[in-house]
Amino acid sequence: MSAREQVEFLAGSRHRVAVAECLREGPARPSELEEQIGASRATVQRALSGLSERDWVRKRTGEYRLTAAGRLVLRAYGEFVAVAETVDAVSGPLALLDPAVEDPPIAAVRAATVTVADATSPHAPIERYAEALRGADVDLFCGVSPIYSTVFEEIHQPLLDADVPVEVVVDEATYEVALQRETAIVDAARGESFDLYVSPEPLGIGLSLFDGRAFVGAYDGEGRLRACIDGTGDPLREWVRSEYRCRRERARLVEPP
Repeated sequence: MSAREQVEFLAGSRHRVAVAECLREGPARPSELEEQIGASRATVQRALSGLSERDWVRKRTGEYRLTAAGRLVLRAYGEFVAVAETVDAVSGPLALLDPAVEDPPIAAVRAATVTVADATSPHAPIERYAEALRGADVDLFCGVSPIYSTVFEEIHQPLLDADVPVEVVVDEATYEVALQRETAIVDAARGESFDLYVSPEPLGIGLSLFDGRAFVGAYDGEGRLRACIDGTGDPLREWVRSEYRCRRERARLVEPP
């Protein structure tokens, strides 16, 4: 029997999964399993028969026990279900991140907060971001911005006013816009506490790290922020930090005059 057939067998019946999950808690008789999962004797017996054929459960002195193989299979199945549920919850934002990032670690987004713009709350992602930044105690800000936005400039202006150390990566097109408009970012880059990096490649993603929090911004083809993923968990912060450093390393530092 192939591995695919084994997966299909377990996933093909909620009762098989339920029986295995019950036995993970400890040995049980068929009558006890019937009561625990709310299924008929025939259903439980069929599930036990199939699980036994695969040596995922064994019968001993009238009770069924989950084997080591059964525990491994059940654990892997549970992990797959958790991944599928997470992907389903964030599929929209993840789609907007393509192809700017590849294979974001599932642990990074599993415990994160996802904020999506919709018809009733078109500015929800930027409002979420602004609120978090306003309430933060920032001693270092690191960011990546694929666009120039006066709204973002206003949100970050308090950092510049407070002379907080800032590192920002933008792409060539965004830098040209900032130069033409003589923005606050360009002025700040002439100071000692602001490092501006220019990437030779389009960035396609927004990243921010501050006060133990990480943000990922997902943009549409018109350069509008459509969703953000944020959190304080180590997996998310480590992933965002890695993505930020990769982009900074490929960018050139704008030297102050």
